[in-house]
Amino acid sequence: MAEKNIYPRFNFCGDIVIPKRNNPWVKRDTYNNSEKISLNMGIKNGMNCVYVSAQGFKNDTIKTKNVDNEDIEIDWDDRFDKDTVDMVSSMRKYVVNLGERKEFITAWDMIEYLESALTGYAEPIVVAGIYKLRPGTGAYKDRIFEEFQIQNVYAAVDGKDTPHLTMNLDLYYDKNSIDRSEEKSEGKIFMNCYTPMWSAADGAQKMFPVSTVFNTSVLDLSKEKHKRIYDLKMRYLETKSKNPVHMNWAIGVVNGAEEKEFDESCLTDIQREFIEAGLNKLEDFKPRGNIYGEKVHELRLIKPLVKDEFKDCKTAADSDMTAREFEDMIYSPSEDETVDDMVKSSYKKPATKSAKPAKVEEDDDDDGIDTLF
Repeated sequence: MAEKNIYPRFNFCGDIVIPKRNNPWVKRDTYNNSEKISLNMGIKNGMNCVYVSAQGFKNDTIKTKNVDNEDIEIDWDDRFDKDTVDMVSSMRKYVVNLGERKEFITAWDMIEYLESALTGYAEPIVVAGIYKLRPGTGAYKDRIFEEFQIQNVYAAVDGKDTPHLTMNLDLYYDKNSIDRSEEKSEGKIFMNCYTPMWSAADGAQKMFPVSTVFNTSVLDLSKEKHKRIYDLKMRYLETKSKNPVHMNWAIGVVNGAEEKEFDESCLTDIQREFIEAGLNKLEDFKPRGNIYGEKVHELRLIKPLVKDEFKDCKTAADSDMTAREFEDMIYSPSEDETVDDMVKSSYKKPATKSAKPAKVEEDDDDDGIDTLF
């Protein structure tokens, strides 16, 4: 296991999308005699849109942590007191700055503030928070759902905050995790990994399956810089170890249709026949505007994060677990845990057998690794 648990955090920058099917985007309900509030909205970057959410409960007592990471309890009516807010750990606060900085110690108050502040808001924002994998229940008990839980919201700053949908994940894998069957045909290498997360049902940290993609189609291996990027990534992905290794990775979240180049694969048989006869050229059939392919949802590997405990790692780090020890840590569904039980449980720090998969020419100077995914 890692010397320190690594928070799976996301950071998105883009335009706000209010879901049409789920209006109102802020909902109020009850659960176990407690009032409940929830928020759901999208953050859009180009044709990609990822939905983020937050849920809060109103209780007489707020259970949280102080700046020394000790458990504390705060009366509900004292939650706006400045001295009370100051003594709460920054990791347990919710911060919003859309022109005026606001700090909250409950998700409830953050949601109520955002409901008003974001109504009619037309500028790009930055949303950061925690990525969680939530087990389904009942008929969906064999499925795992992903959630992007909001903790901080800021107004995007021109020239500083560029549109992006990224996060980090501590990924565990072994020699059997890599799948290169579509590398030549589709330009994709799949990594069937696991990542550590808290399981409320088990009262412990467990390993949850997560499928990631190395998108090699964006690389031109005839270019020296692109080849170097490919070799560097593969050095951290390939392993001969039957025991799990792990690495903290920067991930690009793709959820939408991607722009594609118009080529002969876009033609109908009739159009191709006319081109072969010399009656038309390829450009004659190119539609106006951009061309988009099918919608995809992928977690794409941007780069290993070689800092903190990984700063000296030339390859993925040893997990200090045997394959058998790791297998015992893999999450298995519980029949008794409900969705609201898992949501209401406070987030805790995350502590390989292969996982099942969750299903333009540029100058070399501009080929930054962060944009090639």
